[in-house]
Amino acid sequence: MGVLDLMPQCVSSVYLIYHESVNDWEFGKLSALQEIALAVEAGYQYYYMGYYIHSCIKMRYKSTFHPTYVLDPETYDWDPLDRDMLARLSARAYVSLSRERRLGIDASSSRTDSQEDAASIPAISTAPNPSSIFLTNMPGVMSIEDIKENISLDDIDVRLKDTIVNLVRLGEWDEEEMIDSSSVQGIAAEFVACIGPLLAREIVIDLSGGA
Repeated sequence: MGVLDLMPQCVSSVYLIYHESVNDWEFGKLSALQEIALAVEAGYQYYYMGYYIHSCIKMRYKSTFHPTYVLDPETYDWDPLDRDMLARLSARAYVSLSRERRLGIDASSSRTDSQEDAASIPAISTAPNPSSIFLTNMPGVMSIEDIKENISLDDIDVRLKDTIVNLVRLGEWDEEEMIDSSSVQGIAAEFVACIGPLLAREIVIDLSGGA
């Protein structure tokens, strides 16, 4: 099941969920091809594949589509995800192509930033995103009212460490909790809003943080 965000000039791929028994079919690639076809046929200018984390094996398929571009974290320029960029990403944990060009670092170099250079790398915030999907008016996503009417917390199971817990223990759906993306109810509500009540009753939301 794929979830898309249809933006004014872009088709954005949000989620793709499928059973692990069909991993060999590479549904990520098949879904991307269908979504690209949708973008072309509907006259969109861009297709956004979402985040690319080079160290994540499951995301490597994104680099097989051409031309593909990644955002420079410092200048916000779009750079080609070509062999040169892939080599840089394989060599270093942090890559800003504009910075490396300025410092004269080529793709094959094993050089890392000096302490002075590293100190100027913008800090990446690990704070939870305060915004809620329910405040974005994203098309195709269930509203808080829809969720309250169509699914009970009795139907939602989450995994906490080694234990599966039914969310009914939290009481009824609470609107303040549901728009708090850092709360358990908020995480569950946003997930249900994206995948729908039927599928939500069949899955366990893993909040254990494990692999």
